[in-house]
Amino acid sequence: MKLFFLFDHFILGPLRDLAEVDSALERWQFVMLIMDVLIVTIVGYWLNDFYDLKVDTVNRPNRFLVRYAITERRFFSWVFSLMLVGLTITIVLALKEQKLVWTALYPLTIVALWMYAKEGKKWGVYGNVLVSFCIACIPFLLIVA
Repeated sequence: MKLFFLFDHFILGPLRDLAEVDSALERWQFVMLIMDVLIVTIVGYWLNDFYDLKVDTVNRPNRFLVRYAITERRFFSWVFSLMLVGLTITIVLALKEQKLVWTALYPLTIVALWMYAKEGKKWGVYGNVLVSFCIACIPFLLIVA
């Protein structure tokens, strides 16, 4: 909780002052937003690792999916379960703030990361731009909140 206070006091506070806005989220909502962002990040990494399994077997043999044989069904049940938790958090926050348009951001981000993990490496610069855009939006979400 002390880390949250420091982050709020030294980073978000001055940004809100600069934009002349108050915090829209209560602390518990902000913590849920951080959890939601972490879930999207984890899902993105997991999907990327899943689709890079053959390459990682040679280049990164210590990766979780390389070291531990997990069936595709179990892997996707974990991914979908985590995505469902994240979507639930997104819906709760959107309903609480009466901004249902926020719920569209979650599946769009997951689909973009999934597309990159599965096919995006073949897109060259365009795939890198897609992932860079997703990463660049994270600080924007925190500032908007």
